[in-house]
Amino acid sequence: MTKVAIPILNGHTALQFENSNQFLIYDLSNSDTVVLSRHLERSGNNHPELIPQKLAEQNVKIVLARWIHKDIAKMLSDFKISLFTGVSEQEPDELVEDFIEGHLETDDKMCY
Repeated sequence: MTKVAIPILNGHTALQFENSNQFLIYDLSNSDTVVLSRHLERSGNNHPELIPQKLAEQNVKIVLARWIHKDIAKMLSDFKISLFTGVSEQEPDELVEDFIEGHLETDDKMCY
């Protein structure tokens, strides 16, 4: 089972990873073609450097984000979490659906 996380701010996809106040975590089927469940987790955005470890502890394997600081992106990589940056400003369910269908559009230059 693959777990995908999307940073959330005030109920919507966060523009900046580090400013999120929650993560919506999706559990995908073994074939990564169906969302089995989803749940919210607090992000701990007062200490963004701790977020990668927290996601790793939740067995998250993929993060879909709009913008992210390069240092946090490196930490995600250190925890073997794949990162898709530059995702569009869609609602989380739409982003995951695009990911599942292989239509997720990204811009890999969204690290700062």
